[in-house]
Amino acid sequence: MTSKPGVPTAKQALLVFLAAFLGILGVGAGLNWIGAPLAVSVLAVPGVTLFVAVAAIRVFRLDPYRVFLLRPAKNAHLLLAFPVALALFVVSDQLANLSRSLIPLDEGVLEAAAHLVRAETLFDWVVRLAGIGFGAAVSEELLFRGVLLSGLSRLGRVGAILVTALLFTAGHGLLLPNYFVAGVVLGVAAAATGSILVPIAVHFFHNITALLLFNLSRIETLGDPLWTPPGILVPAVLILALGLGVWIRHGVKRWRNAHPAESEGPAAAEIPAPPPESFSLARDLRFVPRKRRTMGFLVLAIAMAAGILTVTGLFGYLGYMANGEPQRAAMIESLQRISHDALAPAAAERSAEIDAAFQTLSELNREGRLGLRHIWRTARVVGLATVDGAFDEADVEDLLMTVGGVRSEQPGSTALPSPTRE
Repeated sequence: MTSKPGVPTAKQALLVFLAAFLGILGVGAGLNWIGAPLAVSVLAVPGVTLFVAVAAIRVFRLDPYRVFLLRPAKNAHLLLAFPVALALFVVSDQLANLSRSLIPLDEGVLEAAAHLVRAETLFDWVVRLAGIGFGAAVSEELLFRGVLLSGLSRLGRVGAILVTALLFTAGHGLLLPNYFVAGVVLGVAAAATGSILVPIAVHFFHNITALLLFNLSRIETLGDPLWTPPGILVPAVLILALGLGVWIRHGVKRWRNAHPAESEGPAAAEIPAPPPESFSLARDLRFVPRKRRTMGFLVLAIAMAAGILTVTGLFGYLGYMANGEPQRAAMIESLQRISHDALAPAAAERSAEIDAAFQTLSELNREGRLGLRHIWRTARVVGLATVDGAFDEADVEDLLMTVGGVRSEQPGSTALPSPTRE
């Protein structure tokens, strides 16, 4: 299939991504080898990304206005970028927290990431704001929501957004679902509004929020100890869904205005199937009656939430399947830590019993007699017990009964005896 004038082909877009990825790795390795200050790396990464994105325009003779979506954005869409960015930060933080609990990362990686965003002096603040705030937002959006999104447009709007989000996740070096969700949100913002300014604004406010929260409040995550308080998480999910709904609705109207003949729909009752190469959400929605379109957008928001949960579960399951026994051991350790962090003062003396219960699970895991369903049962008890932030006496009893039930299911084992309380 021939390329649209001024727009890269899918092969060219993937080559640009590979060039940017290898360029960042090469520059990072070089700076580390010569012992360059961290500030140089913070500024160099977005610099390399921006250089590759702009160079692609010159090398492949592309139209920068079409590829980079260099169009003005409505003031309402730019204003909406701020609450959407804050909501995206909360949702991403919760997904990252869950991911780290299920698939713990190396402590060295976490420390390196924290050191990257840490700002102590005025110079540190200037460098982080310029590199992580403005530089990353502009360079990554021009690359991913510019070159890649336009080059993969033959997959359809939805397909291009999803594949670009996967590449966005891979480009950050950590295969975590929060990067994928952020990539989807930024892709929807770009495709629906038709202006690169909107995803740049969302990306910028998201990164600035992370910098301010980490450096001013010294809070690495809003989860305490695992879940973000419902009073913060639920409104964030609703704001994110509402913002995406507004942008998608605008995108549908924009597409209908650009294709008035097609937007009227067929005169006959039978709806012809769209061409195989044109999988378009806007084209599908034009057949929905006007009075029911609002309900359609509500269903779409629910479907997106279900998709986020599905992707999160898929990432977790793939990580578990890669190496089951160490992953289960890490989960047990994480659940034990969460139980201790949320232990109520009135139940503090039962700390040893909690340790004994998790020690039993660890022994069963080392013997190969523990499965994911057993971890899930224990995690469910811990999750329900800590949802109010207090792991009390009754919760300890539930934990001991659950672990005893898991142990009794094993061949040749008996239930975990209840400890004698004096």
